Amino acid sequence: MLDQSGQRIVAATDVGSTRKRNWASNAQREPPPHEGGNGGNGDGDSPHRLLNNEALANLDAWVPALMLYRCRRTQKGYEAVPTWRPSTTGRELGKRHRNLKIVMSGIRDFGADQGYTPLDLVMTACDCDLDTAFRFLSERLGWVSDLDLSALRPLADEAAAERAAGTAAKPKAPIDELTRFTTVPGVVGEIVDWIVATSRRPNRVLALGAAITVVGTLIGRRAAGPTRSATHLYAVGIAPTGSGKQHLLDSVIRLMEAAKASNHIGPSKFFSLSAVLDLLSSKPLVLCPQDEIGVFLRAITSRKATSHESAVSQILRGLWGISFASMPTPAWAQREMQLISCPALSIFGVSTLEEFHAALQGESAVKGFLNRFLALGSNLRVMDRDPETDPSCVPSTLSNALQALYLWSGPESLIQIGNPSAKIQPDVLPWASQDASDRYTEFTRVVEAHVDEYQGSGA
Repeated sequence: MLDQSGQRIVAATDVGSTRKRNWASNAQREPPPHEGGNGGNGDGDSPHRLLNNEALANLDAWVPALMLYRCRRTQKGYEAVPTWRPSTTGRELGKRHRNLKIVMSGIRDFGADQGYTPLDLVMTACDCDLDTAFRFLSERLGWVSDLDLSALRPLADEAAAERAAGTAAKPKAPIDELTRFTTVPGVVGEIVDWIVATSRRPNRVLALGAAITVVGTLIGRRAAGPTRSATHLYAVGIAPTGSGKQHLLDSVIRLMEAAKASNHIGPSKFFSLSAVLDLLSSKPLVLCPQDEIGVFLRAITSRKATSHESAVSQILRGLWGISFASMPTPAWAQREMQLISCPALSIFGVSTLEEFHAALQGESAVKGFLNRFLALGSNLRVMDRDPETDPSCVPSTLSNALQALYLWSGPESLIQIGNPSAKIQPDVLPWASQDASDRYTEFTRVVEAHVDEYQGSGA
């Protein structure tokens, strides 16, 4: 999942065994590229060595999933900024060089003259133990998911025999860590499938962000989850340039039009607090598709932001936490205070990783503004293709399902959700199962433990 700093995807296995490493002592050792510490290669036929060797031979299968800071493809592999150590020249983060080089011949941080095995790099970048790093790499490379070490050597020997016989293994296509969560039942899954089918550069992870904000808006101000939380959401899809992000924004608008809910589409940017208040006064239920949202977030959270810009981040922070309560608006000479009931503003934005990282400034993170965004990251740039279906046409079955969600309890509810003064008693939806409730409780405990351990994370 994408962590609090928005910098990487970490395998969510063996979280409880995560430990801190002694970076001071690690900085003193100078192993060659193929050697390491706890993640070293060991014996020539050990599972760790076999996994390291296969990882170096197939960088595309796992390096993008680490979401390393300012990571980019090179002719020989990848390069990135090693954020786990301070700059050796005192540079601020955004100006640091990509000293971490990841190529098939080895991995080295040239700024610190430090070599890594693939297992070492995963442990370092993700701050995890060897078992978690081993599981992460094995899953990315297509090894067995429930690791039985006794079964690893036969698999490796079989692969070696194939290579010796001159039969090259079929290359594994890179896949995002979150892709397995994008095949879901119901309208959300149908939207994801439609966006992918109509895209020239399909990406299921980014399509999921568009789907949940559309559905959350269509049932907004009337439906609540089991914890009585409203369905509005701030989501951002993070991907490289040329990943088809504009298609996502276009799809959001087409889906809202197909639901006959185009009057709930909001602006692409906010330039002042008064603009946000004017919007909510006329559209208390609204979805705002926003391109280059990283640039916008940086502008409103910067220390150099004007009072109008910084006020936007304050009002958005407050709106996110309001479910079915009322929000009193600020008052000044030309504007009287207004009480807006159940404001439900959703944002779906797209950004490059570099732009989004630029917005991750210390103060905005501590105050908890950027932590309110559901960041769905993808480091894949899919090859251009012809769409499977016409992107300008939403299928009738999907259109009917969207309209049914928008109507919710009947046409009279549409009048209610357009009234900023309406007092609304939401329909509280139950948990899908006891297992879903238990998982939510467990996840809450994990988040709270993380906040307690990393004070000031702004969660």
